[in-house]
Amino acid sequence: MKLCPNCEQNNKEEAKFCLNCGCRLFLVEPRAGNYSVQRFNHTDIKNFISNHYWNIKHNLSVTNNFFVYIEKGKKVFNEEYLMLTQIHGRDKLNTAIGYLIKNMYYWENCGRATAGNTNLIKSYEKHSPTSITIFNKEDFNN
Repeated sequence: MKLCPNCEQNNKEEAKFCLNCGCRLFLVEPRAGNYSVQRFNHTDIKNFISNHYWNIKHNLSVTNNFFVYIEKGKKVFNEEYLMLTQIHGRDKLNTAIGYLIKNMYYWENCGRATAGNTNLIKSYEKHSPTSITIFNKEDFNN
């Protein structure tokens, strides 16, 4: 069975999209017991990312762009981020955001970089697009 990274629904092995939420499924199923997958599997963080991912520039700096958008955008975005830091801790939340952007939207890691234009992070993992990277909301549900 393939586990949906968005809603945790079990799907048939041959399924490309989740039967429950329509999310594109992983090409390779994460190993059972994979600590990273379990550690960052928080619905509140995934929803936070999903609400804002579509409004940022999608390039090698996608993770940095996300944090700039949260910090420099509407006050409510920053308040939502601060609420999540109280629940998860700042370091864990920031790591989870980078990890989930990569895995929810199918980016590949391509090296570390110093963050710019934000005080929320000091560095981040650059991500390069793949043939299945999701850039548009319409693609996320197809």
